[in-house]
Order: sequence, then structure tokens, then C-alpha cells
Amino acid sequence: MQIPIIAIIDDHQETRNILEIVLKDQYLVRSYSNAHDAFTEMKKEKPDLVITDMLLQEGVGTELVRWMRADPILRKTPAIVLTGLPFDKGFAAAGFQSFLQKPVENDKLMQVVENSLNFS
Repeated sequence: MQIPIIAIIDDHQETRNILEIVLKDQYLVRSYSNAHDAFTEMKKEKPDLVITDMLLQEGVGTELVRWMRADPILRKTPAIVLTGLPFDKGFAAAGFQSFLQKPVENDKLMQVVENSLNFS
């Protein structure tokens, strides 16, 4: 069985490091600081799941998901928004399958990741 690949996009290195530590025992983790680099690399090595912050120094998470939904390679890849912002119905409309608010408990993160991978 192939190990799922999870792409993490967050402009804060500390957040990326924490998510990597939590996820790396069960998943291959790819980490990016901005949406442009992430999108370019994700087209080369299609992740099984994307976890992105909403507010990035270069772009926003909704923009990344919009690019993904328009791309034949990434169109069906599930995406989770992990943000300090409060929940907004627009997240689902933008193409996110799940919402997590920072800070997130490790157990909750793992539960949402597993559910997202099982439904993809």
C-alpha cells in the first residue's frame, strides 16, 4: 500500500514544522511556504490531501484551491483549511472539504485528515 502524501501550505515555518511532526509517522509530508510554489510542485507529485492556511504572505488559500479545482491533475484532491480565522460558509463554496481552526489539537487534526483521505 502506498503511503499518502500530504501537502502543507503555511507561511509560518513553526506551523509547518508542528504539522509535519504530527503527520510524518503515518504520511509523507511536503511543506510549502506559499501557494505558487505549492501548486507548481503539487502538479508534479500529486498529493492525496492538501492542508493550507487561509492567509498567506503570497496569496490566499481560496486562490490555491481555485487553481486546484481548475487543474485536471489536482481537481479531486481534498483540501482542508487550517486558519486562525473563524468559520465561514465561503470555505465550502471555495472548494474546501474541511475546516480546522488554529490552534488545533493533534487528535482532531488526525481525525479530519483520516476522514478526508477516506472520502477522497
